[in-house]
Amino acid sequence: MSTPYGEIAAARHSGHLGPNSHPPSSQRRPTDEYSLQPAQARAVLHADDTTPAQRAHNAAQHCANHVVAYAKQHEKAIHDPRYSNAGIADHMQSLYETDAYRDARATTAAVVRNAENAEIVARGIRDALVQPGDAASEMRAQRAWDRAQRKLDATPETQRINAINALIENASDGELSMLVEELPDYMEQHNMAGDDATAMLDDALGRRVPSYGVARRVAAKAAQSAIIARHDLRALEQFIGRVRPAADSQYHPVPLVRYDAQFDPDAR
Repeated sequence: MSTPYGEIAAARHSGHLGPNSHPPSSQRRPTDEYSLQPAQARAVLHADDTTPAQRAHNAAQHCANHVVAYAKQHEKAIHDPRYSNAGIADHMQSLYETDAYRDARATTAAVVRNAENAEIVARGIRDALVQPGDAASEMRAQRAWDRAQRKLDATPETQRINAINALIENASDGELSMLVEELPDYMEQHNMAGDDATAMLDDALGRRVPSYGVARRVAAKAAQSAIIARHDLRALEQFIGRVRPAADSQYHPVPLVRYDAQFDPDAR
């Protein structure tokens, strides 16, 4: 069967068309100069003096920039009959296979581990405040707790928090061990449980034992940085999942949280 391109080739061979003649535009073979390629994005190069939280933020931002750049690079695919919407979507998912995305996941995991380790350190310091003793010391501790409990029971509810703070501040090391062990149960029995009560008790212990106070502040910052890093990674993944090349080149930015040193336990 004769085709337009076959007819043109035959005409050239017979001399009816010159060597520089071209077929009509309606008959030209489409070129493959453009093709939809899988995403490739290197991981960002992290400076040695950056903290885990900074690295997680920088990695997420770097990957987000590449997501937008990749979408813009393939805006031609929207009008290319070779690519369906499903095919374009599949290629966008290749962003999950880039080093930039893997680095965002790895740096986020490092921030989460940092927070877990900081909590372990703080908990260890608090647990060490409870010192087991012999029978005689246990009896002394029980008598001290009985006195403390009577004092707390006699204190109006509105002043009981202040009384607990005073007990911790003025306690000897042996009495402090007893208070750390007994106060949580006492507070729960008297409807003083909850996050606010726990924070108050931790604050009082932190003032009495400075190393515990420092560890709690570090753990709190580390926990906040982990929340931010997880949020940024989730926002990045959602963006990759929904982004497509846009005909108007308009792309909403990835809603990453701005880095703030006050939430970074390693910031100096």
